[in-house]
Amino acid sequence: MEFLKGIFVVIHLVCMAIVIGNWLTNLRAPRFAKGVWHAAAGSFVSGLILVGLATAAADPLNHVKIGVKAVVAILVVTLAFLGDKQGKRGEVSRGVFTAVGAGALLNVLLAVLWT
Repeated sequence: MEFLKGIFVVIHLVCMAIVIGNWLTNLRAPRFAKGVWHAAAGSFVSGLILVGLATAAADPLNHVKIGVKAVVAILVVTLAFLGDKQGKRGEVSRGVFTAVGAGALLNVLLAVLWT
């Protein structure tokens, strides 16, 4: 069970790194690299799987924290999807681009700092 949890933690971290890395590298001219919304969705799904694994292992969970992080993640995935569709027609709006990066960063801060 620990090995499986470790695999999903790695997937979760890599997906978050893709979203935040794209945001940081494209701050001047907002655009989404291919696969950013897939990475956002992958981060959300792997987070849900990690919650399921923790529940199955009877680990204590902070359900309020998980709920807040889930809402932020759903917003990030939705905005990344919309931004990806905008990007295919031209440049992405700065607001959508900033919201995706800031939301992903907020989720990282919530994960690390909320005890």
